[in-house]
This record gives sequence, C-alpha cells and structure tokens, in this order.
Amino acid sequence: MKDASYRRGGPKPSSWLRWVPEEIAGTYALSVLSLAVLTSEGVLGDHLYGHLLMGFMALPLSVAAAATDLAMESLTPQVLTSGTAEWVSLLWPGLLQALLLWWLLRRGRHSVRSERWGRLVATLTTFLVIVSGVVVVFDQWAPRRPGGIPLLVLGVLQAFFVFGYVYKRSFATPLPKVDP
Repeated sequence: MKDASYRRGGPKPSSWLRWVPEEIAGTYALSVLSLAVLTSEGVLGDHLYGHLLMGFMALPLSVAAAATDLAMESLTPQVLTSGTAEWVSLLWPGLLQALLLWWLLRRGRHSVRSERWGRLVATLTTFLVIVSGVVVVFDQWAPRRPGGIPLLVLGVLQAFFVFGYVYKRSFATPLPKVDP
C-alpha cells in the first residue's frame, strides 16, 4: 500500500534524497582533493597554477586562507617549506568550505534560511568546480589538459546532485505526520 501522503499529492519519500547533502559536499571535497593531488603530482605544470585554481574553487574561504598563509609565513618560514604544510595550506579552505556546505544543506531540512544559503553555496561551488575543469581542459598547454577531466566529471556529478536537491524542495522539510 502506498504512503498516505503520496496519495494526497504530497511528496513521495525517496531513499537517495536523504543522502543528497552528503553527496554534494562529498563530491565537492573530492574535487578539492583531486585538485590538490594534481597540483602536488605536477600534472598541472607548476604549483602556482594549482594554488590559483584552488583559490578560485574555494573562493569565499580562499581570501581567509591567503591572509592566514601570510601570517604563518612571517611567523615560521621554515615550517611552511615541508610538504605536509603545503598540503594543509592547499586543502584547508576547500575542505572547510565542503564542511560548511554539508552543514548548511543538512540544516536546511529544518530552516528555510539555511536551505536558501545551502542552495546558494551548493550552486556556487558547483559552478566553480565546472569552470575550473573547463579552464584546465581547454588550456593552451596540452600536457595540462587531461588534469581537468576529473574536475569536470566531479563538477557535472555535483550539478546532478544539486539539481536533485533543488528540484525536490519537499526534501528540505520533514514529511508530515499521517494519521492512520
């Protein structure tokens, strides 16, 4: 027998929609991690290109990252030369933004304001990942081009999940209680 809310024209519960916030944030975190790996492996050519691209992908938090990197460099220049410190300085803005994105989307189930902010941040990060992938794929330097394919694929996958989240607006509100 079908759910009573479905018969009344209400939302049909779907199992994969419950995990959409994790899928969106996880896809964004994977794109950040793949960009860090591409940068550290030298696929993108030089580290400056990867750092600039990461600054673009984690745009709101990359400004804070630049300020803290300058402060950390003036305090302890010898620590920042290690490979671990480079990974941390490259990854923390994007991973923190993925965590913030997940929190906003999860909180959106209970708050209309959080849902709006979550949709905005999800759409912005999806746009930034897709544009970053397109920029690398259509770069003038041919050895760099294959590095943009993972970013482009993850961006399209994230866009699919964001579309599922935005299209099923009933997902963001709890299902109504039905009297038997």
